[in-house]
Amino acid sequence: MSYNIEMPTYEKNHTEHPFVMVPQKFIAYDMAILTPSAVVVYLYIALHTRGHFKDQDSIPMSQFRFGVMSNSGEVLDNGTGLSRNTVFAALAELEKYKLIVRQKGYSYGPDRCRIPSYEMVWE
Repeated sequence: MSYNIEMPTYEKNHTEHPFVMVPQKFIAYDMAILTPSAVVVYLYIALHTRGHFKDQDSIPMSQFRFGVMSNSGEVLDNGTGLSRNTVFAALAELEKYKLIVRQKGYSYGPDRCRIPSYEMVWE
């Protein structure tokens, strides 16, 4: 089976900081107890928080699933590729193990939909 996934250009999208920090505890202990989809969602949150030097970020469901595209149509990332139900289950699992915190309140997208904000826990 082959996938037709457009890979972002590394130099354009990751020039300042080409790495994402993830706690050692997550790699050494937490990954072993999580479902693979929870690991993928956690890493995606890490990309959009710590990878952009932010403590938290508002990430809409469509972004978790399909990624981000610039206004000019350039693919910036491909998302997780997971279904809506799988992303919801993974977020619930990460919250259950206190690896992420869903912030109170919402930001609003261009279509006025509510977008929750997530923060990684660094303990």
